[in-house]
Amino acid sequence: MVHNFPKGLSTFYISVYKLVDDPSTDSIISWSKSNQSFIFWRPEEFNRRFLGSAGFLCYDYKEFIVDLKFYGFDRIAREPWEFGHEDFVRGQPERLKKLMLKGGRRRREATRANEKAKAKAKQAENRLRQLRI
Repeated sequence: MVHNFPKGLSTFYISVYKLVDDPSTDSIISWSKSNQSFIFWRPEEFNRRFLGSAGFLCYDYKEFIVDLKFYGFDRIAREPWEFGHEDFVRGQPERLKKLMLKGGRRRREATRANEKAKAKAKQAENRLRQLRI
């Protein structure tokens, strides 16, 4: 199966997409009926066969769930375990770029907010110094 992944995309997104999109893994992990989320049918088998390889740095299913949340996925259902994101869609790997950009934008916004807070603190410190003199 040929995929057109955006350049610069995290290997995590690519690995998850390829695994979910691979028909040979459908008994373990597959697309949901909506094609906008995926379901872990056999988490223990997923853990045994894919974690620690296939582009995943974690070795435990629970760590993998934490990684999914870190990369912007939401849990849709607990039983069976279903995860999704509005830009993780079957047949549309180019939309993964939006997933990546959202995470980057959040970090940039947090950095800007932090810089503004530091600048305000510095201004307040300077005002206090002037009042002491």
